[in-house]
Amino acid sequence: MVTAMSAMSATIQTMTKSAVIWTTARQSRIPISLIAIIMNDMDNDDVCGDVDNCPSIENPDQLDSDNDGLGDVCDNCPLDPMNDMDGDLICGDVDNCPSIENPDQADVDNDGIGDACDECEDADNDGVCSDIDNCPDTANSDQSDVDGDLIGDACDNCPDSFNQDQLDSDNDSVGDVCDNCPDAFNPDQSDSDSDEIGDTCDVCPGSDDQIDSDSDSVPDGCDNCPDAFNPDQTDSDGDGVGDLCDDQEPPQIQHEDQLTAVLGEQTEIDAELTDNMSRVVSATLYYRQPDQVDYQSLSPSFWEEENNGAVRVKWQISGHVITIKGLEYYMTAEDENGNSASTIVSDGGPTQLAVTIPANSTQTQCDYQGGENQADYHLFSIPYNLDNDLVETVLSPLFDAYDGYDNRYWRLYDYNAQTQSFREYSAFNRLQSSKAYWMISRDPVHLDFGSGMTTTSVNETTIDLSPGWNFVGNPYWFTVSWNSAVEYSGPDALMLEMPQRFEGDFIPENKLEPWQGYAIFNNSEQVVQLRIPPRESYGTSGTLFSSDQFDWLIRVNLLTSDGSDRRNYFGVSNSTFDHHAAKATKPPLIQAKSRLCFNRDQAMDIRTASDDQSLWTMEIQSQSGDEALLSWEIEAALPDDQVVYLINDRTSEYIDMTQTSSYRFVPSKTSHELRVVVGDREELTQSMTPSDYQLSQNYPNPFNPSTRMTYALPQSSQVRLTIYSIGGRLVKTLVNETQSKGSYAITWDGTNDQGGQVGSGVYIYALEIGDGTPVHVQKRRMTLLR
Repeated sequence: MVTAMSAMSATIQTMTKSAVIWTTARQSRIPISLIAIIMNDMDNDDVCGDVDNCPSIENPDQLDSDNDGLGDVCDNCPLDPMNDMDGDLICGDVDNCPSIENPDQADVDNDGIGDACDECEDADNDGVCSDIDNCPDTANSDQSDVDGDLIGDACDNCPDSFNQDQLDSDNDSVGDVCDNCPDAFNPDQSDSDSDEIGDTCDVCPGSDDQIDSDSDSVPDGCDNCPDAFNPDQTDSDGDGVGDLCDDQEPPQIQHEDQLTAVLGEQTEIDAELTDNMSRVVSATLYYRQPDQVDYQSLSPSFWEEENNGAVRVKWQISGHVITIKGLEYYMTAEDENGNSASTIVSDGGPTQLAVTIPANSTQTQCDYQGGENQADYHLFSIPYNLDNDLVETVLSPLFDAYDGYDNRYWRLYDYNAQTQSFREYSAFNRLQSSKAYWMISRDPVHLDFGSGMTTTSVNETTIDLSPGWNFVGNPYWFTVSWNSAVEYSGPDALMLEMPQRFEGDFIPENKLEPWQGYAIFNNSEQVVQLRIPPRESYGTSGTLFSSDQFDWLIRVNLLTSDGSDRRNYFGVSNSTFDHHAAKATKPPLIQAKSRLCFNRDQAMDIRTASDDQSLWTMEIQSQSGDEALLSWEIEAALPDDQVVYLINDRTSEYIDMTQTSSYRFVPSKTSHELRVVVGDREELTQSMTPSDYQLSQNYPNPFNPSTRMTYALPQSSQVRLTIYSIGGRLVKTLVNETQSKGSYAITWDGTNDQGGQVGSGVYIYALEIGDGTPVHVQKRRMTLLR
């Protein structure tokens, strides 16, 4: 008792507030009655402290709801008779675990029993009792359930779709409600084509199985006829297109070739289009002139669908397109299934439209110059088919002017390739396309060849060329390259030499032009078919080769009073030169004229590196006996240490062709040879230098009206060359000057110093060397015959 009182006394001394006193007393286990005795009625509620259940706070009603002997007004837990027995400052009446201290009041399963003393089963140890856990076997303390089907997302086989039954027919852990292939095991849910149908059971991988336009249970992506109901997918021909919509048949184009049109006039082309399986929806006409590469397209001007499904179409081609060159065209048609047809495919080429040329057209009129020599002949051809091809009709201006065919005033020839000979008019009486004719008239003449029709051919025009010479013409009214004709003709055409046209002399060509006639030599022993394509193309004129194909090359030209002969060549080629392609035989002539030849009848003598390169021989075939001019151009230069000498043995003349470009001489009638020597410049020049003074016999001798004299000087000298009569009278002084060493030639035209003509007779010509008294004199005779 003393101890209790001491404790109480100490407590009283340290506490100032009554509530604290009572609390302390209670905690110290001091009997309240003792406190009350001590305190008496300290709260003045008329209840003595020894019986007052709250002696420090006035509470006359002494209310004690929990019957714990402590009045409610001073009871911290008025409804907890145990007064927070676990000391966690939460009264037992509201503490979810009153016997175990748990100030956080954690209740994960919300069952009203604090976790500290909740003894429920929690199989997944997520703090949620299994009986209320929405996923009792998988820890998911957050109890997430997105689809609201009371099955936690952690163990829901389709967490985004309501599926309380969790049906999974294929046992792939993916619920049927969201499985992209519910009847086949596919846990990875692979869907390569993103059509929401898993690859494992995708009917049409790579395509959307949901699209089935014809509702035949075959997705469009795999349907061989997606617009027609065909669940059996029958494909008889195995082409991947179902029979129901397998239209591979293109439209049919029925067209009777429009073979003619009038020059410059609009023309109409029509066709009928049919298709056995579908409807024809379009048609186009393509046309071009032979000088064009690209076709122009033209839509129909008329379109009419007939009851039987056929379509009648027409196209109008403008008149400005219809020219003398002709026209090529083809048609195309397409059906609604995309099948197309073309006449160029079925026929093998475009249709050739022949153009009718009316009479008096300017295109059919030509002017020809007059003359009397071979050089004045015209080698011509006709590039279309004449309506009236009789010579008397076509050349009526000549017949009218000279009262018929009179070979004193005009002549007409063709060439018979079988007999290799010319035929004069009367042996033939018609003019044909593709052939060449020779014509000459004394006077100029204007010809109108008349009405006709252009030449047409699906592929080409064929001309048979006999062995030897053939004279032909271009059958088309446009230019065709020789190379394209050779290519069309095949390997046999390699035996043909390049064509040559005639303009005073023959000129090699690499093209065939309308109206021109051409000489072509067939080197084979059989007929060669020359196929001329109906396509305009261009070659080169007068060119056989280029200078870069040669080590050196010289072109030689001959000019005489009866004409010229140009484009003759000699030299040494390199490996790029085609000897066969550049061969040029001299064509035959109607009447003789002077010409220059190598190897009897060739226009060139081209050597290779393995051939002899020191000596060439030119033959001058002269008919006039007059002075001739030989000129040359060096087209590919010789090496600096090389020289070329032209030698006239008949006159003992030596001409350095690298130092001068022409030479005048009087050739022998019928044939006159000139040598060309090539070699080292120093050695050859030295050998050509005379060792003494020389005066050669004049040539020709006898002569009329001129002759040529040559002389040689071994050194620089004062030279006097004079002509005397047989009686010793001076007639003419030809040379009186100092000249360097070398060979010289001079022509005397039969005149005296006053320019008058001298008479027939014997004359003396003398070479005198030296100033003043001659140191060398040499004389020769010559005869002038008037």
